[in-house]
Amino acid sequence: MEMEGIVANVDEDLCSGCRICESLCPCSAI
Repeated sequence: MEMEGIVANVDEDLCSGCRICESLCPCSAI
């Protein structure tokens, strides 16, 4: 995952689709 400003971009090549990052992101930027 790469942070740019206030938006997080998920690297789809590394993403397994588990969606855990959505619940862990404190800014709901994903």
